[in-house]
Amino acid sequence: MSKKDSEFQVKIMSFLFRGKEIFKPLNTGFIDERVSCIREYVANIYFYTKDGYTIMIDAGYNYDRLAEKMSWLNISPKDIKEILITHQDTDHVGAIEADSNQLFSHARVYENRYLTGEVRRRVMNGWYKVPKVTIPNKKKLLHDGEVFEIDDIKIETILVPGHTWGHVVYLIDDEYLFTGDTIWFGADGGYS
Repeated sequence: MSKKDSEFQVKIMSFLFRGKEIFKPLNTGFIDERVSCIREYVANIYFYTKDGYTIMIDAGYNYDRLAEKMSWLNISPKDIKEILITHQDTDHVGAIEADSNQLFSHARVYENRYLTGEVRRRVMNGWYKVPKVTIPNKKKLLHDGEVFEIDDIKIETILVPGHTWGHVVYLIDDEYLFTGDTIWFGADGGYS
């Protein structure tokens, strides 16, 4: 996938789902004292901050205004040292792909299955392999049920392969669950 793929997906998603109320991303802002988010088209990027340390959950599209919107939340790209990825769709990894602006080239990326390139996602009933995602960052492969800490932030990895194979959700500090596209709310309250 590439910047071109991000641009293509934004156009296609906007055209196919206009008026269908399938995607309802939150507007850029603070959700509570620990969680904030940025809205990019039909996706959100989340930030979790504890004791002055911020981690990023998903990296969104290859979006030109990401650094600007982060500044609205008083977050600098250079402050992001860890990024938790729920799955490899371009609206979740675009900002860390090789042809991105490399705002987060210094950050370690955590994910379940696709980071190594050993597996590529198939779509359209398995007829088409999604192009390999190239991410130059340091990587940490996670496993179902793995519990680890980042700067006193407790993170539990839960494998939920429904939307994509290898999709994970993150339970943070036993209180906040970041679901990626495992659950998304549409006109029918649907799931992915």
